[in-house]
This record gives sequence, C-alpha cells and structure tokens, in this order.
Amino acid sequence: MDPASFSLLVKALEPALGLLALSILPIGITWIVKHHKLRMRELDIEEKALLSRSAEARIEQRLGAIESALGVPQPKSLEQRAALLEGPGASDTRPELSRLKQR
Repeated sequence: MDPASFSLLVKALEPALGLLALSILPIGITWIVKHHKLRMRELDIEEKALLSRSAEARIEQRLGAIESALGVPQPKSLEQRAALLEGPGASDTRPELSRLKQR
C-alpha cells in the first residue's frame, strides 16, 4: 500500500476511530470503578473472616486463663472435652430399674 492511499484511508477512518475511542472511554471508566468496588468488598469480607477467627482464638485464650485461675482441671484431649458436654449414658439409669424389679 503506497503512502498516498494509506493517508486517504486514515483520513476516512478518522471520525469512526474518534467515535469509537469516545464511546469506549466511559465504558472503560465504568468497568474500572465497578471492578474496584467489587475487589474492595472481597477484601472486606476476607478481613472480617480473619478477624472473627482471631477473635475466637482470643476468646479461647481468655476462657483458658479464667479456668486456670479458678483451678478447673484442664481436659487432656478433645474426647474428654466432648465427654464433659454429654449427659449420663443410658446404662447409668438402668441399674435403678433393675433394682426395682428385684424387689
């Protein structure tokens, strides 16, 4: 393509390219703003999740400090902690019934 015909082509496409650039500019700005807001929301959610985990850890530490100050024996394992939460088993109430039947 010779320079003269290229010059004519560019002059003919100049208004179309200008309109294209002017129409893409607001779309690009809107996309950047929306993307930024979305990213900020994601970061806020992650921060709240991290803070809640650290708050739980602090509560656990405070509870442990209170229990140790009161002289509560510390359970050695997770099973022992679960056993503290459970009520008496069904086998514990049955001997009373068997005693009544024997009389």
